Amino acid sequence: MTMPKVSRVGVRNALKAAAKISVAAAHGDKILVELPEKLRRRSICNDCPNNPHGQCLLCECNVALKTIFLGEECPGGRW
Repeated sequence: MTMPKVSRVGVRNALKAAAKISVAAAHGDKILVELPEKLRRRSICNDCPNNPHGQCLLCECNVALKTIFLGEECPGGRW
């Protein structure tokens, strides 16, 4: 299995997500989705042609991480 390359876009998106999550956590807000929602999102991503190796080709995020956070959205509008 080939590891996905890390790009500036991927790093930028990860940092933006980390900032949103940090602010939500600091305010005491819930940051993780419930298990059924995580599984629904993950299933959609697993069937998506833009996710060949666990890294979204649209936003370059790690799908396993992106699908668990409340504030995240699919860049393709799938969830």
